Amino acid sequence: MRAQWISRIRRGMGAACVTFVFAAVGMASDRVAVPEGTVIELQTTSSLDSKTAQQGDTFSTTVVRSIYVDGILAIPQASSVDGRVTNARPAVRDSQSGVIGVEFFRLRLPDGTSYDLSGGLTSLKPGERGDNSGRNNVFIGGSGKTVIGALAGGLFGTGSGMLNSLLSAGSEAQLPAGSNIAMQLVNAITITPTDPQTQDPDETNRRTVYTSTRMVRSAQTALHDRDFYNGSINGQLDRQTRQALADFQSQNGQPVTGDLDQQTAAQLGLIGSNQGSEWTDRQLAASIYRKAQSLQKNYESSLGIQVNDIRAGLTSDRLLTEGDLDLLLQANSFSNAAAWYQQATANAPNVEGPRIAAHILESSAQRVEAGLLRTQQNSQFRQQWAGIQSDLNRVGVNNSEDNNSGSVPDYNSGQASSTGHFQWQGLVDGSDNIRLHGSRVDMAHLTAGQVQQATYQLSSALPLSPVQVTLRKVRGRGQILLLEQPTASNNYTAVVQVNDQDAWGSAWYEFTLDW
Repeated sequence: MRAQWISRIRRGMGAACVTFVFAAVGMASDRVAVPEGTVIELQTTSSLDSKTAQQGDTFSTTVVRSIYVDGILAIPQASSVDGRVTNARPAVRDSQSGVIGVEFFRLRLPDGTSYDLSGGLTSLKPGERGDNSGRNNVFIGGSGKTVIGALAGGLFGTGSGMLNSLLSAGSEAQLPAGSNIAMQLVNAITITPTDPQTQDPDETNRRTVYTSTRMVRSAQTALHDRDFYNGSINGQLDRQTRQALADFQSQNGQPVTGDLDQQTAAQLGLIGSNQGSEWTDRQLAASIYRKAQSLQKNYESSLGIQVNDIRAGLTSDRLLTEGDLDLLLQANSFSNAAAWYQQATANAPNVEGPRIAAHILESSAQRVEAGLLRTQQNSQFRQQWAGIQSDLNRVGVNNSEDNNSGSVPDYNSGQASSTGHFQWQGLVDGSDNIRLHGSRVDMAHLTAGQVQQATYQLSSALPLSPVQVTLRKVRGRGQILLLEQPTASNNYTAVVQVNDQDAWGSAWYEFTLDW
């Protein structure tokens, strides 16, 4: 037995060493991706005139409004964006208007860091933006002022209606220094923020968009439930998702940007309407890692041993059960998985890395849950674990062993009290089942949007024997129902359904179970 445990601990320490090296390399940068289609408001610092402009001429602009991605300052106000003239045609009096085609190719942050980008011209008015990411937009000389138009089928091809009349007005396209214009990113750009933790201090200068896989997936679900989106729930802010967001914004009287901005996220029920900013995946990942480290350290202290030196525990007079040691090993494994998840979330250039790390974190959390049912009562461990579970729920990691079937394994072990108290709370938009089995809590999502900000407190494990539980609704505008009492037929699981699907948006729900 001792040899088996030492072997398992050594394997665990090997993972810890790999994690240390990974952390030393991976945490050197903290990048944020500004997604394709993001609109950035600019002001010109040099002039353009179709009479004198030549293909290849460059011009400069400054960023008028800061861009925040998931609450992190990505592009500060006063950054500069360089552009170039792609085509130019002077006006012919009374018959042909001047036209200037432009593209944007470089971003410079205030600290001097520069990034290549691909951006197209778009309208400052959200309702006038098309779905071509500004690729075909040009400046056109009009009667009295220069306007922006989209020329399809060739840059200087003839249009119809209003566009045709503009093209034949015979005026030069002129853009003085100090003109306000807008650029739309043709491709995403990944930036290392100069101060990644800075939150937007000024509501009037807010241009916050949410791009994390978790938030986009929640938005896709909410849009699908409202018949705006019929694509896959993949967490990608692609063209179909942007179009659905734009349609939702248009119908709800919002600026039509196609971005998952703060106002849209609030109206979809993804964040509180008065919430300054949503916790980002980075912040949640860091919180999970800190709590996992504390959990392991405190459990080691309670057992009187350390995971990297268990000889004292195995040779002392104090009786440590296999369950105690297994839970210690699982806590160590979870801490390593949390470190991986933190690094992947902070540094991965695409969603695949965080997805893999989240899956590993989920599997590790399930093993901790299983270990809890096999060991002695440790109220401090359970209390700390409840806080971790809250963060896991917020990043969409399910720590139950079976998220779909509703069945849970019968361990027929673990300490439980004949009396206990369970309290649950969260933002609900639709119907969800909350299941309590022993000390394990999981949720089965039924309809509408996913539960947000779910937390719970559990005084002691629900007995794995027949017991009568009493439900008390604390708050919530819809129904809270006790669907199942814990019996042998459901493996001694209490099931509560929270039903908000008859109302618009999400609402806060809270209930308690006592036995």
